[in-house]
Amino acid sequence: MIGFAIGTLIFWLLILTARQQFVFIVDHVNLAIHEAGHIVFLPFGDTLQMWGGTLLQCMVPLGIGVYFWLRRQTAGVAVAGLWLGENFLNVARYAADAKARALPLVGGGRHDWQFIFNKLGCINSCETIASGIYFAGWVIMIAAAMWYVWRWRVSEEYAQQNATSH
Repeated sequence: MIGFAIGTLIFWLLILTARQQFVFIVDHVNLAIHEAGHIVFLPFGDTLQMWGGTLLQCMVPLGIGVYFWLRRQTAGVAVAGLWLGENFLNVARYAADAKARALPLVGGGRHDWQFIFNKLGCINSCETIASGIYFAGWVIMIAAAMWYVWRWRVSEEYAQQNATSH
């Protein structure tokens, strides 16, 4: 529990102090997964290909979380939740840039979120929507950490009850 708490606090400090909240190693992994998503979703047409980066970027930590959940590995679920939430922060940064297009693009291609927001007719609301995505990311991370603490407390209470009943 102490290791999880320290690790989570360090992770959050890295996020809050990183330039543009881009955590070097984590977000390069996220970027690789994001770019792979465009390839994975390529056969499903232009729209899904543009959504594919963000979809895969969020599906991978979600899938890993499900993997750990099925194996009842609480710490793995919580870490996957932290990773998923951090991905939302990453997506929010990219979505907020849809109108300004100031972020460098890998390969210099089209801006995913400019395409998505134009298709949805809400390009002028990109920063507002991104704020919601950013907020959701922090909610997911805080919920994952709180869930892990709750699960730890429940298991400690259970262990104490079993120790005193024997």
